Amino acid sequence: MVVSQKKPFDLQVLGQSVRIRHDDENYVRKIQEFINKKVEMVERGQKTSSTITLAARTIITLADELFSLSKERDEVKKEVEDKAKRLIEFIDAKGVLEE
Repeated sequence: MVVSQKKPFDLQVLGQSVRIRHDDENYVRKIQEFINKKVEMVERGQKTSSTITLAARTIITLADELFSLSKERDEVKKEVEDKAKRLIEFIDAKGVLEE
């Protein structure tokens, strides 16, 4: 069994250094880049604001996106389940799998 060692990484977000532990530096850098791009997007949409307000608005934006994607995933999952159920019913009705 291979156990990966988590290493400390410093993320630069909103001008602050935040230390996290992870085993994949590339993944950590992608997170940093994603968050900073999201902060820039939120920042463009408002006038002047404190860092804490900008952080809060960014968190709200990310939460909204997460909930929207989760809802979309659930809808797709239900659609796939419904189609699979109809397909099974069709196969059963046609006796396709009978010997």
